[in-house]
Amino acid sequence: RYSDSPAELPGTLQSASGQATTEYHIVLLPEDRAFWRAGSRRIKSARPSTAGRFQFTAVPAGSYLLAALTDLDALDLLDMAFPEQIAPAGVKVSIGEAEKKVQDLRIK
Repeated sequence: RYSDSPAELPGTLQSASGQATTEYHIVLLPEDRAFWRAGSRRIKSARPSTAGRFQFTAVPAGSYLLAALTDLDALDLLDMAFPEQIAPAGVKVSIGEAEKKVQDLRIK
């Protein structure tokens, strides 16, 4: 189901020392494995801006895992073994219909 008011998930990526960092890829994937399929609109990636900010738009409501990766190939998002590898390190975040929820990440 599509909404007239899609949700957004912005945030900032910080290094362990609290400084904004840009050297990672941010991946958003649904917690529900039923949505882990190639081309899913629930699996997204973003790069932080020079200020460490990232944003996911048009996010369907649901529970997600958010992870920062040092390396990402666009084809990784089409490989359904890929979510299995990154899910254990993901930060859980739930987002409601038309919600704009900020979720910052800090690299450990």
